[in-house]
Amino acid sequence: MSNPDATQVFNACDPLVDSGQQIQIDISQTLTRPKNGGGKVDLLNVSGSASVHLRVEGPQTTLLDSDIVGVFPSPGSDTSPDEFLPHIALKRRTLPWERVGPKPGSPWLALLLLKQSEIGRRFARGGDAQPITPTTVAGVKTTHPKAYARFKAAGLTDSTAIDVVFAPTTTLQKVLSLDDVPLLCHVRRAAQDNPLAKLDDDRDLAVVVSGRLPDASGDKPEPHYAYLVSLEQRTDLQNPSGATTPLIVLHYWSFTPSTGGDFEEVIKAIRVRPHGGVLRFGNLPKGHAAGEPELSGGFAAMLDDAGYLLPPAQLQQDGTQVEYRGPLRPFAPPLRSRGFAVRPAPEEFDGAQHGDPPDYSHAAAFEIGRLSTLAGEGLAEDLHQIKFGPILPEIEVPVAIDKLPDALRRPDWVVDPEWWDDPYTLPGNQQMLKNELQLLQPGQADFTGIAAQSAPWKQSVMNQIEQLAGIEQSPIGQIEIGSIGEQVLHEAFAEVVAITKSH
Repeated sequence: MSNPDATQVFNACDPLVDSGQQIQIDISQTLTRPKNGGGKVDLLNVSGSASVHLRVEGPQTTLLDSDIVGVFPSPGSDTSPDEFLPHIALKRRTLPWERVGPKPGSPWLALLLLKQSEIGRRFARGGDAQPITPTTVAGVKTTHPKAYARFKAAGLTDSTAIDVVFAPTTTLQKVLSLDDVPLLCHVRRAAQDNPLAKLDDDRDLAVVVSGRLPDASGDKPEPHYAYLVSLEQRTDLQNPSGATTPLIVLHYWSFTPSTGGDFEEVIKAIRVRPHGGVLRFGNLPKGHAAGEPELSGGFAAMLDDAGYLLPPAQLQQDGTQVEYRGPLRPFAPPLRSRGFAVRPAPEEFDGAQHGDPPDYSHAAAFEIGRLSTLAGEGLAEDLHQIKFGPILPEIEVPVAIDKLPDALRRPDWVVDPEWWDDPYTLPGNQQMLKNELQLLQPGQADFTGIAAQSAPWKQSVMNQIEQLAGIEQSPIGQIEIGSIGEQVLHEAFAEVVAITKSH
């Protein structure tokens, strides 16, 4: 019995009936019951000449998104290593074997990998390579009669819409081997704890693998296109002719390969070199090759022995090529002065030889630090303390209370506040109230002036004072302190003495 906790791989999964085939089902019905003493009694035994005919159908010219579990490399990726074969996983485990391939027993699906420069057709404008050409079966009748005949043999009508890639015949012969097609398709049964096991009750997936590795050579690798193509009834592919060969595309995607390794390669390096998998800054996750700079651990370097990037940074300043190391370096930095830095590059270019590319490494690091400081929340508070002193805690300041009576406040019904603030003058210079000087003078329509009104009061007060009885005052003489006696005091201050005795 197979282990449900392990992933299993099978060469193929042949369906009982191929897609496009008809089957006949004969109908009969029998009903019996046990017989006393043994045997059976027939209650119903019906059979007839009528049969049911069924036709099995499946994908032929295109796939739905639900038919595809996943692809590798990811569509649009540009970091996929060039040492892995592209492949596609299909949900239907029998799909690659449901139709007749180019050879007996061969799958009818293949994954074709072509570079952009190898695609024959091009857009009408722009000159970019066209991945596919939408057309009909009849559209290739004149240009590719052999392929048209095989499309008709597969049961396609002239009006059937198809997506076609016109692959160069010489390239197709190199990258697509009909003998290898059965070896590039298999069924994978996922373990029970694998998330892919939930896609189907039987936990099976069909996988179609490309027989060609991506090409990442050159300074700039070109885009690649992976096509899941139909080989149904394509016996003409055994001896193709013509400049191009049309192939029906059921699904396709594009990616750009990379020569650099990936995380998997680094992890594998830990097994053979314990320190090789932990990369220092400046290492690349690929093995060191002859003629390439090496930093440590046998890995290729992205920096030279001075810490500069390889290749140099693509940057120009005022028409001059600029070099850049970056703030992170695997080497000890040069000594710098202890002065306070007030500009990005106070010493960078002192003593530089004529023609040397300017090195903006420290200037860039300074700018990164300056921007990080400006983004800090405490910078504004620090600058405030430098200029104005420390920020003191808030002190409760007494609030002045307006004691003006409500009767003297301007009421809400006052429309013209200017009149209320200056009640002495109305619009048009019309006088309404007397000002301070006018109140001190006689006037009309109110009491007389304060000065005129106070004159009778003053005279009345003076008259009452004059009517008061005068106080007689005895003449004052000199007293000899040394010889004065009691008798003399009695005689000089007889009134005082009398008052004292009475009290």
